[in-house]
Amino acid sequence: MGWWSTDIMGSDEALDFHDEIYDLLGIDSDNNLISKKNFNLEKILNYFSSKHYYTKSNNNWMENTDEGNIFYQVLGVIMMKSGK
Repeated sequence: MGWWSTDIMGSDEALDFHDEIYDLLGIDSDNNLISKKNFNLEKILNYFSSKHYYTKSNNNWMENTDEGNIFYQVLGVIMMKSGK
């Protein structure tokens, strides 16, 4: 558990976000490629903003937490893979 690399995808949490995004979009998470057609930023942001990843007293995890920072980095990696 935890981090095993300094890469963006080098943690369990990053891989969990990655897999959850791919599942949401209906893409096999073992597939490293994602097409522009399959990538839906609005769907991803709506889904994750409604999730209850509240930590401590912070109710806006996507902007003010380590989890939110990891999420956006993973999202950036996926966006680059899709060519968006």
